[in-house]
Amino acid sequence: MEVSKKINFDKKIIGMIIIFIGLTGILIPGIPGIPLIILGLSILGFDELREKIKDLKIKIEKNNFEKKSSLLIKLYLIPLEWMLLLEKKKIEKKIDEIKEDKINFSKNKIYLILSRYLILLLIVLISPLIIVFILKPLTIKLSVFLLDIFYNISINRNLIIINYKTYISIIDACIAGSAYLLLLILNLTTPMKENIRIKSFIFSWILLFILNILRIIILSILYHEDFRYVNFTHAFFWYGLSTIFVILIWFLTIKIFNIKSIPIYNDFFYLKNISFLKNKIK
Repeated sequence: MEVSKKINFDKKIIGMIIIFIGLTGILIPGIPGIPLIILGLSILGFDELREKIKDLKIKIEKNNFEKKSSLLIKLYLIPLEWMLLLEKKKIEKKIDEIKEDKINFSKNKIYLILSRYLILLLIVLISPLIIVFILKPLTIKLSVFLLDIFYNISINRNLIIINYKTYISIIDACIAGSAYLLLLILNLTTPMKENIRIKSFIFSWILLFILNILRIIILSILYHEDFRYVNFTHAFFWYGLSTIFVILIWFLTIKIFNIKSIPIYNDFFYLKNISFLKNKIK
């Protein structure tokens, strides 16, 4: 180890002496100055110096490459950033349009809900007229038509006369107007598609109409045949089965037409949620 250090030290001294002689040779003619300088530099480690110069050159080139690369990346990223910014603005605009559409849809839906309840209120107000002028005449005529199959039937306004001796008076309560009205309330207070609403409404009213006609015919026959428990049967039909009929008809309707909404409940919570969202946006 010490021998190696001594050799390196001797090489440096010899190299420096030769370089000094070479520098002197530049000033004094006869001495080959430049060759001696090159020789001295090679002894001092010219090769090592050259490697250092080479490494320095590589570092400089690498640094220049990194700068150029950084510049190229920036030049590439600038249009990309602009593109992303434009895309972001498009997305924000689309979101605003969707929000606007939702608000408009909500307004339209609110108007539809209110219109349903206004129609319901109007029908409730004119329901006595519907019962007297539409449902009652139809109920009496169809009951007479079916009873005429079994008996000799005559009619005098609201009286059905069976075999000239049994008088059946068809009053407004016999028409089951409240049951029709209840089915209408269930229909108009339940959110559903309008074509489904119309079909389900027609189905439920026709079914109730048929069941009520059968009730009137059965009670008329029992009354004509002096059935002992006719008054009990009439009360049972009126107070018990009438409500059950309406419930069964409604459940059958929602089953057939696949109605998932709940009367009044869904409308109420929809309006409540819309009100909450508007307050939150404000």
